[in-house]
Amino acid sequence: CRALKSRKCGVRAMTENIELMMPIKATPYDHQKKAVAFACDKFGVFDNRLKSRGAALLMEMGTGKTIVSIAVAGCMYQYGKVNRVLVVAPLSSSLTSHIRLPF
Repeated sequence: CRALKSRKCGVRAMTENIELMMPIKATPYDHQKKAVAFACDKFGVFDNRLKSRGAALLMEMGTGKTIVSIAVAGCMYQYGKVNRVLVVAPLSSSLTSHIRLPF
C-alpha cells in the first residue's frame, strides 16, 4: 500500500491497482474498484489535494456500497486522512452483526 502512495500516478492507473490499497479481504468487482478510486481521489488520497469534502455513492441496491464505504474509510485511515469513522446504521443491518455494541 505505501509503495503505491509514493508513486505519482493518475486516477486511472490507481483504479487498476486500487485493490492493493483496499484494506478488505473480499475481492471487489470492477465497479467497486472504480467507486473506491473515485472517492479516494476526491478526498486527496492519491495526490494530497482535497478536491471535495464529500462523495456520494449513487449505486443500485445490492451493488456493494457498504464494502466500498469500508474500503474508502480504510484507505483514508491508512494514509492518515482520518483518525476515526462514525458509522450510522440501523440495528437490523448486516453491519451491526459484526460490531460489538456497548449496550
